[in-house]
Amino acid sequence: MSDGSPNPPPPGWQPPPGSSQDGPQYRPPPGYPSAAPGAAPYAPPPPPPYAPPGHAPLHQARPVYKPGTIPLRPLGLSDMFGGAIETIRRNPKATVGIAALVLTCLLALPVLVTFVWGSLSNLGGDLATADEVGGTSAEDVGFAVSLYGSLLFGVIATIVLTGMIVHVVEHAARGQKLSAAEAWRLTRGRVWRLIGLALLPFVMLVVVVGALILLIVLADVTSGTTLAVVLGIVGGLAALVGTVFLYTRLFLLAAPALVLERRGVFSAMGRSWELSRGAFWRLFGILLLTQLCVGFASQIIGIPFGLLGVGALALVPDLFAGLMLMLIAQFLSQVISGALTTPFSASIAALQYLDQRIRKEGYDIALISQLPGMPAPGSMPGLGPVPPPPYGAPPPPYAPPPPPSPPPYGAPTG
Repeated sequence: MSDGSPNPPPPGWQPPPGSSQDGPQYRPPPGYPSAAPGAAPYAPPPPPPYAPPGHAPLHQARPVYKPGTIPLRPLGLSDMFGGAIETIRRNPKATVGIAALVLTCLLALPVLVTFVWGSLSNLGGDLATADEVGGTSAEDVGFAVSLYGSLLFGVIATIVLTGMIVHVVEHAARGQKLSAAEAWRLTRGRVWRLIGLALLPFVMLVVVVGALILLIVLADVTSGTTLAVVLGIVGGLAALVGTVFLYTRLFLLAAPALVLERRGVFSAMGRSWELSRGAFWRLFGILLLTQLCVGFASQIIGIPFGLLGVGALALVPDLFAGLMLMLIAQFLSQVISGALTTPFSASIAALQYLDQRIRKEGYDIALISQLPGMPAPGSMPGLGPVPPPPYGAPPPPYAPPPPPSPPPYGAPTG
């Protein structure tokens, strides 16, 4: 009867080469020192993690490529802000130069309208006389034209510049520099579509505000002031939330899609809706932070010009001349601040578009494959998914690693 100890080997048995009666003995690879006498025998390194057939090993990390201003992977907030600043720094002519030219052309229109209106109306005299008369002064008209005209054309310029700068940003992401002439050549066929896209938010806002005012008037006439006030507060908040939501979903990514993907206006809006699905708060948060930074910088730049305009209006005796000097100072402030801040906000919008395509469609793989000397996406290790099997073919079965070989006869088992 056995007492649990191993049975002795049969007569004449010899252990196989590289092993002993105590179990298999491993030899170190060539170039490694042998184990010291009395030390534990050399043990082989553990095998790499097992990966199913058709996949890269689990320890192989995907490489990160940064040939230009941004890393070609899903972007964070610091990547977007840093990429926008780096794009402007590397290519000021195609960013700040284009912005200054577009803003000068668009924002000069309110000033010209005010000048023509004042000339035809034969305005003049001093400010005190106009105030004593109590009528609508040239100052009131000038402020209205400048305020609403600058707001309208400023938004149009931002969307148009976003469409023009998106080519600059995409080329900069690949490490290429696009000149201002090349950016204009790539965008000039889409300018009228960009202007139409820029006007649509105002049309929607006018329709929403008009419908809200009509409901408030009807409520005041039929049910009294209390219901009209409540409807005005609730409807105003709902209109504000709806406007922010629709702008973020429909218009924020539409200009880059219209230019890069050569889409129409409504098709670009649908594309923006598709790319922004599930990412509203992220897109809106980056947009809000960008607008806060741009607004703060614009106010800092505009303070000296505002003081000059107010001083000209107060010191020049002729009312119309003082008003025109004030509008010119305001115009210079908007052009200079816009030329510095609009490329930044437009670059952020373009980078948000690229980021959403990277997250949803793997657009970074397409950008990497366009780099000089790079192979196709499917042939780079760790880059891109493994192509699926042909339709109808079953996937390869899972095969676990083979079990370890049993110990030699006579070796201890416990």
